[in-house]
Amino acid sequence: MEDNEYSGPRKSRLWLISLTLHLLVLGALVLVPAKQYFENDFDSPEKKTKDIMQRGQELEEIMEDVRDLTAERLARKVALLDAGSERMATNFETMNEFYQPLEEQQRESAMARMDLYVERTLGNMKKLSEQLTRADGMKDVEKIIATLEGSDQLGSRILVGQEELRRGLMFLAPDDQDLVEQQDEAEERQLRSISHRGWAQGTLRSIVSTRESIAEAEERAPKLREEIKEKSREMAKLEKQRQASAEKLKTLDQTIRDIRRDDSKKDRLAEVQKEKEEISDRMDRNQKRIRELQREHRGTERTLERLVEGLERNRERLSEQEEGWQNNLRIAKHTQMAAFNNQKEVVNKLYQDAGREPIFTDE
Repeated sequence: MEDNEYSGPRKSRLWLISLTLHLLVLGALVLVPAKQYFENDFDSPEKKTKDIMQRGQELEEIMEDVRDLTAERLARKVALLDAGSERMATNFETMNEFYQPLEEQQRESAMARMDLYVERTLGNMKKLSEQLTRADGMKDVEKIIATLEGSDQLGSRILVGQEELRRGLMFLAPDDQDLVEQQDEAEERQLRSISHRGWAQGTLRSIVSTRESIAEAEERAPKLREEIKEKSREMAKLEKQRQASAEKLKTLDQTIRDIRRDDSKKDRLAEVQKEKEEISDRMDRNQKRIRELQREHRGTERTLERLVEGLERNRERLSEQEEGWQNNLRIAKHTQMAAFNNQKEVVNKLYQDAGREPIFTDE
């Protein structure tokens, strides 16, 4: 049996080639019309019009959504404003209900505090004024110092009290400039009075010290003078003894020379030489003591000279101090009285403006 020309391997290759060609033709027939269809469909005027209409509808929907959101936000803001207005109205009512009574309570508390410090401060100012007046009429320094005892503490309390009165004034009448200036004047005068009182009191204490120094110097000066005289007498006595010893030595020297020339008297030579040595030793001791007394005498004289100079200076200083404390005490007295009257005027004016009677009187 003869083989067919299309059988075997050759037949298989032909079959594959045929199948490939058919598939290519089929693919071309399928793909080309579809591409034309899609291209024609998307590029057509109807399609473009359809897309524009669809996009316009979408934009309209977006605008409606925006309008809805805006309206919602505006509604929320209006609600917040309404709530804020209600809250402000409530706060205003609360302030009218609670703050005004609180302010009134604060004013009452301030007035009560003013009452306390008015009594204390004006009372202390009056007491200090009376102390200064009594002291100004005295002459004895010790009694004046005793009268002014405790005035330092009074001055400190007055300054603290005036500061509290100023705080009350600034709270109760902050716009009354005349009253503020009067308060300034009262405080300035009070400080001036305290300063002059302090100077006077310090001068008084210095007077006591100066007088003690003068009394001590006056007591010591005569003793120093007597000591100088005593040393002078002792030096004169020693000088007289020295001169006598010197004359005695001359005599002994002559005796020794005579003994040495006369052999019969040589047994007395040792005795005379011993006496000469004793006199020489005594002269040396006297001369040493004289030098010591001379140094002491000069030292005592210088001490007395300085003491007398200091005594004169203290007497001059004492005269100036006695005049100074009187002037300072007098200024302190008058200034204290003026400060007291100024402060009382401020308090009375403040109480009068508040419709109250003054709580402090001079009685």
